[in-house]
Formats: sequence, C-alpha cells, structure tokens
Amino acid sequence: MKTRLLPVVVLAVIVAACTGSVATTTTPTTVPPSVITTEPDICPETRCVRLRIDPDARWSDGEPVTADDFVHTLDMARAASSADPAYRAVSRIDVIADDEVLIALSDVSAPFQRLFEVVLPAHDDRVTSGPLDHDLRGEGFDLETVDVDGVRGVIQAFRRGEADLGWLPDPPGWAIEELEALEDVTVTLVPGPDWEMITFNQQSPLLAEAWLRQAVALAIDRETLADLTVRTVDPPASLLDTTMWVDRPGMGDPYPHAHDPDAAVRALLDNGCVREGDGPFVCDDHPLRFTWMTTAGDVWRETMVERMASDLADLGIEVDVRLMYPADIYRRVNLAGDGWDIVSFAWTAQVDPTAAAELYRCDGGLNFARHCPDGVDETLATAMGTIDDDERRLLLEEVDRAFVDPAAIIPLFARPVAWVFKGEGADPSPFD
Repeated sequence: MKTRLLPVVVLAVIVAACTGSVATTTTPTTVPPSVITTEPDICPETRCVRLRIDPDARWSDGEPVTADDFVHTLDMARAASSADPAYRAVSRIDVIADDEVLIALSDVSAPFQRLFEVVLPAHDDRVTSGPLDHDLRGEGFDLETVDVDGVRGVIQAFRRGEADLGWLPDPPGWAIEELEALEDVTVTLVPGPDWEMITFNQQSPLLAEAWLRQAVALAIDRETLADLTVRTVDPPASLLDTTMWVDRPGMGDPYPHAHDPDAAVRALLDNGCVREGDGPFVCDDHPLRFTWMTTAGDVWRETMVERMASDLADLGIEVDVRLMYPADIYRRVNLAGDGWDIVSFAWTAQVDPTAAAELYRCDGGLNFARHCPDGVDETLATAMGTIDDDERRLLLEEVDRAFVDPAAIIPLFARPVAWVFKGEGADPSPFD
C-alpha cells in the first residue's frame, strides 16, 4: 500500500489531499488572507504561520489528514540530511487542534512558502507521498495518466491517439523527429531544469589557483560542446552564463571566459609553467595531469569529455577520463574525497535558487568544489532571509559570479525538455 497526499498547500488556508475516490478537494475556508501572526502570547518567535487543514482531506487509505501528519513531516525533514534547508528555520510546531497547526519560525526565510508542500502520513511511516500515478478529475479537466514503455512508448501512444500530452526530459533527436512527423502533434522544446556543469576540486593544490582554472576554462570550446550534444536536439539552444536559475537563463553578466586557446597558454606561461616537447606543462614542479570524472552511459557527457580531453592535450594539459556509474559518482564519500580533479554532471536548477544554497555553502553544505570565497556564506544567509524577490536575486547573482568569474564552476547548457501536445500546444516552462 502507498499512502499519498497530493502536494498542494494554499498557505494557511487549505491542505488538499487525495480522497478515496481520487478526487481532488480544494474547499475555500473563511480564514483571513493574512496568515502571518506575531502575537507575543502565542508566537514569541520572529514569525508564525497558522495552517488549517481541509476537514474533508483524506489519505488514499481513507484516514483523515491531521495536525499530527505535519509534526511527523517536520521530524522526517530534520532527520534527513538531504531535506530542504528551509526546515531548519522551524523552531517549533504546535498542534492547536486536529485540523490546525502553528509553525514558529526562528527567522524569516525567503522560501518559507514551500514548507510542507509535501506532507507525510504519521499513521504509517513506511510510506511516502509518492509520485502521481492515478487519474485526476476536476473542474474543467479530466486527466488520466497512461503507462508507456520508455521514449518509444510515448511515440506509440501519440501515434495510436492514446495521448494528448507528453513530457520528455532530455529527449533523443530521433524521437523529436518522429513526434514532429505525426499528424496533429506539436512538439515544444524548452530549456529544462537540469543544467550541465563542470566543477573543479580545489583540494588539488594546482586547481586551488584561479589562474589555472581560468586557463582550462579558456581552453574549453563551449559552443562546440553544445553543437555536439544539446543542439543535435534543439538547434537554437543557448549556452548558460550562470550557475543558478535566479531570474532566467543568461541573466546577469555574460560568461567571462570565452574560448581562447592562445590566452590559455599565455596564462600558463605568465604563471611560470614550462613545457618541454609534447609533454604536459609543468607548474611549480607539478605536471598538469588531472582525473576527469563523469557518468558512464551518458552519450552527451562521454562525447564532451572526450572532446575536451583532446583539446586540452593539444595545449599541454593531460586528462585521465574516468567513466563511473552515477550511483558511485554521487556517493558523498566520493565527491567529498580527493580521487578526482574535475567532474561533469548536471545540477537541478530551482525556481527559487535558495533551495540549492547547499551547493554553494562552505560550512556544512554540499560544496564539493571546496570553493570558499570570503563572504559567500554570509551572502547566502542574507539571501535566505530576504523576502523581496529583486533583492534576493541581486544577492544570489553575487554568489553566482563568485563561482563563475574565478572558474570554480563552468556552466554549459540546460538539457532540453520536450512538451508533446495533441493539437496546437502551448509554450510552457519546465516547472509547469
């Protein structure tokens, strides 16, 4: 049995849950629109949020959704190292009634609205709020999910007229061609939330030097990498100038390290590196030999790392390509270790990038690059506490440039998402 709650929360007004008949209920209440309270008798903390649960909300096994489910969810979030860091701002949660909870915040964190978007059932801790795999019916729409076998199954479902809407992340080029050839089918390609990056391990003494990372960045032809990969599916795809989805892809300043192999060599020579014959450059008695790690079985990444290794070798930088299974690459003990120098993988961009702050924070975060410029943790903390979207965006742009300008991270491109529509289609965001 899987117990599920549809992750829909209208802040402090509704928690909509799946009922036994899989209908979705969003019944308005009379709660006033202001949901933040600072009444000192019940909320001595900075802010409190009062949530009232729809009395008709039910789990799929018929059990009612209660305040205990929110307490249980908070306990689970605190126990999970990978949980949203916004939960750390919750100083306490009070059960006011079976259908009402008061959530106290120790500080006003910008992403507090997304707390409890997913709620877990307290009456059965073996289950989770799993993926949507049932039909939905509501006012104005009737949505039925169809099980298919991979990308080929999606194409067949549209060919047989069994599907009206499909969503394909990272689609192969041949699939786009076959879908576009179908009658009355529209394919819309948009940049997806998976952003391809190159990250340097600054635990390596050489890669701790910004001038060397910048030399490698200058040697990498990002346009050619895009032509060999993402543009085989989406020809107009643009390169990323940023590492985070603060406002839009390409926000802020342009990417500062345009392809310039001659400038890369000059940077090495200007910093005392020497090269004899066809061997690698030697800098401070260290040959420029690096281990480049990426995922096996990903044709795009394998293509890119082979091309980059060839280009770098021509300039006197040797690369030992190490293809590994994703489960091995993403083990914390591996990324936190010293068995690699450079890694290629994708980060998941967030609508509110404070959700990805752990990737940049040095103190207790997931910053496996070990890039810790002065003030970045403080800037992230300020951004987390800034509710104004424009102010928060400017703060996060500062963090982004602190990583991009010294080439701690090289952004490449967003992997595409294909929306497939029966009929004229639409122009959706990958987060819709």
